[in-house]
Amino acid sequence: MRGFATSLLGSAIAGVMLATAAFGAAQAEDVIKVGAPLPLTGPLSPEGEKQKRGYDLWASKVNESGGIEVDGKAYTVEIVYVDYESNTPRAVQSAERLITEDEVNFLFSPFGSGAAKAASSVSERYQIPTIAATASSEQVYDQGYKFLFGTFTPNGTLTDPLAKIVADSGQDVKKVAIYARNDLFPLAIAKEMEGSAKDNGFEIISFDEYAIGTVDHASALTLMRQSEPDWVFATGYINDLILIRRQMSELGVSPKVLTMIAGPAYREFIEAGGSSADNVSSAAWWHPAVSYDGEGVFGSTADYIAAFEAAYGSTPDYAEASASAAGDILQIAIEKAGSIDPQAVRDALAGLDVMTFYGPVKFGENGQITSLEPPVFQIQDGAPKVIYPDAIASPTCCATARYHKLNPSKSRGRAACGLLLLSGELAMLYIQILLNGLMLGGLYVHRGGLRWSGARSERHQHHARFVRRAWILRRLFRLRASGHSSVRLDRARRRRPVRARLPAADR
Repeated sequence: MRGFATSLLGSAIAGVMLATAAFGAAQAEDVIKVGAPLPLTGPLSPEGEKQKRGYDLWASKVNESGGIEVDGKAYTVEIVYVDYESNTPRAVQSAERLITEDEVNFLFSPFGSGAAKAASSVSERYQIPTIAATASSEQVYDQGYKFLFGTFTPNGTLTDPLAKIVADSGQDVKKVAIYARNDLFPLAIAKEMEGSAKDNGFEIISFDEYAIGTVDHASALTLMRQSEPDWVFATGYINDLILIRRQMSELGVSPKVLTMIAGPAYREFIEAGGSSADNVSSAAWWHPAVSYDGEGVFGSTADYIAAFEAAYGSTPDYAEASASAAGDILQIAIEKAGSIDPQAVRDALAGLDVMTFYGPVKFGENGQITSLEPPVFQIQDGAPKVIYPDAIASPTCCATARYHKLNPSKSRGRAACGLLLLSGELAMLYIQILLNGLMLGGLYVHRGGLRWSGARSERHQHHARFVRRAWILRRLFRLRASGHSSVRLDRARRRRPVRARLPAADR
């Protein structure tokens, strides 16, 4: 009898377990999983967090509204995040893991053009529809892939209006200096601006690149200042551009026009830059000033902004809006396909021609959106003001009437080119010597002078001394020629660099 009872109990438990498993499987089938590899730590984490806010808002809004309707059945949305630590190879690995291990149905690309391009080969191989919310470079979309779609228009849609606005301003702007981060998107848009500037009659006097992770731009900016550009066009991500703007101010680099992409579109740039952020111009793929009434869970632009402000207490920028739009577009495509089959959803994405809170959405044959007109804006009095297009320009702002505000410096003759006072110039000179000395083996003080020391070969030290002395002599001669009679040139003692003698007041 006891054996029979035990057997009956075991059968009952087994039945409950099978029922639970079936219920769990049914629940799993009612969930659409979207993979999102993001740089949530590392130097690109500010951008990664922005995308996450945009995705989270979309997912919560969809689930609050009852899910995504597919063939009479409602699916909830789950976003599966992986932090790839701002490392592109890890972004590729994360994309593969999301597809093979987490078994996501769809994918949002990693941040930026470089990582999006690298990871797109994975989603194409597995034929998983993928939406890139922050990739504009055409190199991402010229690979012939069929499962990749992007919400940013090509880089030329930003640089062409910028160049035309400056060219039509009536200001005496002729010489352009370009300074770009050596990364796919920053370098691609810098090259696009080179072409746009030339097409509008500007002279490119320099095109310099800086390495990913650069924290000291003093040498490049000093050379830029000497060339006296009328317009500086700098590219990078938010931490790069905050640093570059700060060092431009410290070094007295004051062009008539300063354009930066893409940091100024973020409130963090304005907060970090303070008054130095004013009059910086830029362009982006979306701005809260636009007004659309569209399909999707958000409906109108105003409703989207209200939902974002309620969730996060701030106004969305273009990166956050693009991330939310990626979700909105995916939802519309799924509902139009009436299926979560990857091929069916891919075909629906390719054929979309709809209006959303983000703007009109239509993809070209390569998968990149072609239907948007990105706004050009300028930071004025601590807030971004839209300059172009006229349809959404700020009421007190237009491309020509406010163009003079693009000049961050006052009219100060030669001083406007960024020359520092004597004491500041020589202070920067000593800082340059110190920085280069530390990198080339160390410096130490000997009888009031800076001397090279140690860790490198004598030949290397000799070469470094020769290069630095040549640079220092050239700078001192320039100061001497400019009329600063207090600057004198001394012959250095053996193994001591040439140094400037400061007036007593500056010692």
